[in-house]
Amino acid sequence: MTSYGEFEENFQRDIAVVPALGAPTAQLATLVFSTPGTTDTLLSGIVHQVTSTDKFTQELRLLSPENDAFEWLIGAYYTDEDSAIDPQALFAVLPGTEEIAPGIPQLADVSVLSNYKEFALFANATWHISPKFDLSFGARWSDNDQDASQVLDAFVFPAPVVFDKASSSENPFTWSVSPRYEFTDTTSMYVRVATGFRPGGPNVLAPGTPAGTPTTYDSDELTNYELGLKTGNAAGTLSLDVAAFFLDWKDIQLFAQVNGVGINANGGTAESQGVEFTATAIPLRA
Repeated sequence: MTSYGEFEENFQRDIAVVPALGAPTAQLATLVFSTPGTTDTLLSGIVHQVTSTDKFTQELRLLSPENDAFEWLIGAYYTDEDSAIDPQALFAVLPGTEEIAPGIPQLADVSVLSNYKEFALFANATWHISPKFDLSFGARWSDNDQDASQVLDAFVFPAPVVFDKASSSENPFTWSVSPRYEFTDTTSMYVRVATGFRPGGPNVLAPGTPAGTPTTYDSDELTNYELGLKTGNAAGTLSLDVAAFFLDWKDIQLFAQVNGVGINANGGTAESQGVEFTATAIPLRA
């Protein structure tokens, strides 16, 4: 299977409502561009941003014929993704409007470019141990490489600020095991343990960032434990699926401040548990 896709989002927002960015920026622009001794040039600000991703994906699969004893599937996966925030342009506007303030240059222009490449090998298999008992299992190994860069050009700087190029690499491994027992033709029970991950990545840091500020963050990992029952009547007009689950989440990805710099980082752990069910009734058939 081969696929290629392009995504682009074009939007604008009022940064005057963002205290961490809008108010100081608007105040600075007002101070710099207002007429001395007057307050008739009060300014606000807007950001115009274009976010895009171009993605190429290739997947190959080889699977066994249907078999009463053992069935398997092996495959390989590759993706190459180029993403960008370009431009992210900041303009001074007249308060309460989207009208760019006359005679005032663009306040800032930010561009962020990144690339994500992943290659993975995976396999799944089902062993029919008996007519009523199956054991399914699978595994996936992957290698991902990422890099990112940023340039900031602002009216307060004499020249554009080029951030240090950042990169990261990881080799996550995930797996799953799921035995299933069939009591009758319409009732079965299963247990499933499976792991998953979300890729980490690089932190793009400005020149002069204090030593010891993390340049990368790791993938986080989720382990899912599930016990389920599926049942229904022979006619197929009634069915019930019930499952109890427990989720164990480690190295949670979050936004943090280190050495006064905002970065992506890894936190602690979290747990979630619960029960869910789905019931279906078909009182009439066409």
